[in-house]
Amino acid sequence: MIPPDDQKTKLLNMFHADRMLAHKYLFQHRHKNETPEFHSRILKTFYSHRQKAVAKVFRGGAKSTLAEEYVILGCLFRDFRYPLLIGNSYDAACERMEAIKHEFETN
Repeated sequence: MIPPDDQKTKLLNMFHADRMLAHKYLFQHRHKNETPEFHSRILKTFYSHRQKAVAKVFRGGAKSTLAEEYVILGCLFRDFRYPLLIGNSYDAACERMEAIKHEFETN
């Protein structure tokens, strides 16, 4: 059931104010395991608007997944208009874009 407009607005305002909650709620289907603390630190770095940052995390640590979610919420809340996606190859960048597109279409 789709909530009435005032409830949708309240939810969106709540998610805008608390992005960690937005990640937890909107993307719970992408977080099959318990979310480790370092994910919060990575997301806080994304939202800090630092010009440069490095996330040193082991392979499979969900860096790309978190970045995709950040881009989705950033577009949703108009934090930016044209995110730049970079991958190891053109195909890798296209895979990121497809994952983002899938979330917009199905979530």
